[in-house]
Amino acid sequence: MEGISQYVVASYVDDLCKGLRLAVCRGISYLLIGDTRYPLIDSEHLPPEIEIFAKDGHLTFYAFWRESGIEHEAYIKVATTRLHISKGILIAEPHGAFERFRALVIIRLFGDERLFSTLRETIEDEKWRVRKEEGEAVSTYLEEFFKGEGM
Repeated sequence: MEGISQYVVASYVDDLCKGLRLAVCRGISYLLIGDTRYPLIDSEHLPPEIEIFAKDGHLTFYAFWRESGIEHEAYIKVATTRLHISKGILIAEPHGAFERFRALVIIRLFGDERLFSTLRETIEDEKWRVRKEEGEAVSTYLEEFFKGEGM
């Protein structure tokens, strides 16, 4: 997990320096492959805080939280050209690393209408900046989930 943590933190620092920080809100996120959902950002208690950045036609989502004494980190990057928003839920179509598995990324954010208005405007404004549709997600929480499943 140390490799995942280092990757997430390095990406986060890069976005802090070069990206546009849009918002912080609570939320959860899953990969949806067929009928099965795999947790990227989740908690048995209070949903973790998610920081949202925009850069180069993509939105990135970061979460750092503790669950049952274990620290977790997650990073999700999606192209704005493949991102849809409706009623507090963002859905990223398969692209980049998600395409191989035909995986959708579902992100449920808990925020007010100003948050979603900002996200809608940013998604539209950033679409023209996409050079290559990159999509990826890494999560120590997902890794723990797979360990628990015996994978």
